[in-house]
Amino acid sequence: MYLRGHLPSEINIYSLKSDFVKTYKSGLRIEAGVKVSYVKSDNRVNYERKVPNGWVPDSRNNHFIYDENINAAYINASKQLKKWTLQGGLRMENTNTKGTQVIDNSSVKRNYVSLFPTAFASYAFNDKNSLTLSVSRRLQRPNYQDLNPFTFFLDSLSYRQGNPYLTPQFSYNYELIHSYNGKLITTLNYSKTTDVISNIINRNRGANNEIIGFLTSDNIASFTNMGLAISAPVKIAKWWNVNLYGNLYRNHYEGTYISNETGSPEVVALDIAFTSFTVNVANSFTIGKGWSAELSGWYRYKTVEQLNLAFPMGQLNFGLAKNNLLKGRMSLRLNARDPFNWQYYRGLTQYGTVDFNLNNRWDNRQYGINITYRFGTQQNQARRRSSATEEEQRRVGSGNG
Repeated sequence: MYLRGHLPSEINIYSLKSDFVKTYKSGLRIEAGVKVSYVKSDNRVNYERKVPNGWVPDSRNNHFIYDENINAAYINASKQLKKWTLQGGLRMENTNTKGTQVIDNSSVKRNYVSLFPTAFASYAFNDKNSLTLSVSRRLQRPNYQDLNPFTFFLDSLSYRQGNPYLTPQFSYNYELIHSYNGKLITTLNYSKTTDVISNIINRNRGANNEIIGFLTSDNIASFTNMGLAISAPVKIAKWWNVNLYGNLYRNHYEGTYISNETGSPEVVALDIAFTSFTVNVANSFTIGKGWSAELSGWYRYKTVEQLNLAFPMGQLNFGLAKNNLLKGRMSLRLNARDPFNWQYYRGLTQYGTVDFNLNNRWDNRQYGINITYRFGTQQNQARRRSSATEEEQRRVGSGNG
């Protein structure tokens, strides 16, 4: 069977926000604000099937409209009390969504209110030692295209399909940070996420009882992450400085998903955990006469990402710079990013009857030459202003990996 298709998609985002900040003589600082956003996503899929006399519309054609309105308000308060720095806040969000499949006039509606408290406390023991504790509740909403129920064919035996029943994932995050001399930073963190939005590989039976694989997203698990991270600058020589970062952590996914491989829904249990580490090293060298060089790289041991076991990967970067050219007005910089092409993704997915290997290699090598010439003094720098639609624009892409 031959198919051809046209899949137009249009996403319109409207947002309005207002913020208020006031600092009192006592040192108390109050921040408050409101935000209203509206998103309309209009998606069509028009497939045509090849027949002897030409092309005819396919039965899988669809039209999906997603409307989302979020009304939010927040208030934060912060104050310095001798050796203490305290901050607390609360954000409330009212969410109203509706996903409609126009062809059969079916819809999924959701209306809910969520509260997101935050608390932060820092204590300075002396000039060199401080301890900071922070607690917060956050959410991550699904991308708009992941809510789209259309079928996107990858080949004759596999396809991708969105899920209009996806809900946001919520997390509680705890972090304890010790700082020594503002340089040696030690961080303990713990987070618990529920209704994790995960990409899953499932399988159905086709019209001829053949097994057809499909990729979709679902709220299938809870996720626990705990870790210990240390970062510090090290001066090895007068001309050689190193910034070191290491993170030892454990990821644990636990939950269930629905399999239709046998022809009827079947609950399959998931329990995937792994302990891993990441190391990042950045070297800077002062060569002299305006010359400097950089050598940086990172390595990540195999780990669990969503429901995949991701194998080790890393990257190495080089840089060379010359300043004070043309009486200090010009600088030259050469850089090479991942010249050995070590950054590529290999993964393994195993749960239920799914056994899937992924080897995703791309050419990540980049080489650059940057020349900067200053015509005059620049006293003022442009201030970056945040957009009211930044969060919504981040969700335009597909996938949550």
